[in-house]
Amino acid sequence: MTRRDAGYAAVLLVLGGTLLLRYATLDLGGDDLMWLRGESPTPFDDYRIVPRLFFRGLLAVLGPSAAAALAMSFLFHAANTLLLGVLAAKVTGARLAGWIAAGVFLVNPLTLFTLTWISCFSYIVGATLALLSTLAFRKRNESPLWLFAAGAAYGVALLCCHELLFLPLVFAALAWKQKDLSRWTTVVFLAASASLAVGVNTAIYDFASRGLQSSRLWSWEFAVAFVSSVFSYNASLALAYPVSFFTRTSEMLRACFEEPGRWLISLAVFAVAWRIRWPARSALAIALTAVALMTPYILRLYLMPDAASYHISYVLSGRVFYLPFLLIAILAGVMGARLEARTLRWLGCAAAIAYASVLLVYNRSDFLGLQVVPGRLVTGEGGTWSPYGGPPTAWPAVALLIVLVMAIRSRRVHLLSDSGSNR
Repeated sequence: MTRRDAGYAAVLLVLGGTLLLRYATLDLGGDDLMWLRGESPTPFDDYRIVPRLFFRGLLAVLGPSAAAALAMSFLFHAANTLLLGVLAAKVTGARLAGWIAAGVFLVNPLTLFTLTWISCFSYIVGATLALLSTLAFRKRNESPLWLFAAGAAYGVALLCCHELLFLPLVFAALAWKQKDLSRWTTVVFLAASASLAVGVNTAIYDFASRGLQSSRLWSWEFAVAFVSSVFSYNASLALAYPVSFFTRTSEMLRACFEEPGRWLISLAVFAVAWRIRWPARSALAIALTAVALMTPYILRLYLMPDAASYHISYVLSGRVFYLPFLLIAILAGVMGARLEARTLRWLGCAAAIAYASVLLVYNRSDFLGLQVVPGRLVTGEGGTWSPYGGPPTAWPAVALLIVLVMAIRSRRVHLLSDSGSNR
């Protein structure tokens, strides 16, 4: 690491720590207090063994200290930033992409907001293990020990958060991008990691015993919900912070997560991707990673509308944003690395001004224009919210028609250009 790199890293840590100190609170309650004591707040948290071990270690050394827990979360967040920067640089082959991804991930107020919820530590340490597993998998051809390390890290990660259940899709995407999907060791690892995920889901998570009707996932209703959400939610969450300067974040996300917002955003993402024309392997890797990181949250919103989505603010509590933002930060790094130096400097200045405004202007009681899970909603007095409620609509047919028209038009333009070049 050069002196300039060290200086950049120090600035990022200071900015991130400043915002965390501004918005974190030691006045805890509910889940946070139970986590501090190394206990499981709900039956759905019983499988989160690794995070409880960390909290029990803190409890044994420092007692139930909220400050120590927040410090631990920030240290792991900083480690995730470093690992993400390394991964982005290696995947893209651009060192600048790694630094941009690290900066976007570390100082974004929405990812930092995850740290203010001690109960969200399981997602932070889960991200650490997922990144370690992914980096080890990339080095699989150097030694069989790297594959073993990747599998071990993934197995432990599954005991942190079930949101990593689909991480084998990311392994497959990396293998495809590296043109290494046919090696028998890679195939065996992919099969083993997928089997591990299925086994842990069946034997340890056992969500069906807690009232989740997984049979609903085979319905046409879920298929429509999934198709309209898996890419639009990534885009909506990526824009949540910039848009919050002009409107209330919760209102913006409610519009984006419900119809017709998520359909329109999905179509916009499709149109942009169509125009960019990524190389096939890169495009597939991005798509599979987006699916792997967002699918668990779609399942949560669909299967648990009364318990897990009692208010739109839950979306920004860290449980829905931290892991998917890993991909968002990498994409920001890729796009930033392609800009010319002058444009990048202007964007950097704009980002610094935006960040400073957060530190100086935003009201602590209303973070990002977001009312954080009012107590009356937690107790069920304020009603519930679900993005998938309501009768069937015509939007699936409309979206399919637009996609078909775009595909036919693109094909026609391609044929016309070919015929013109042959004359």
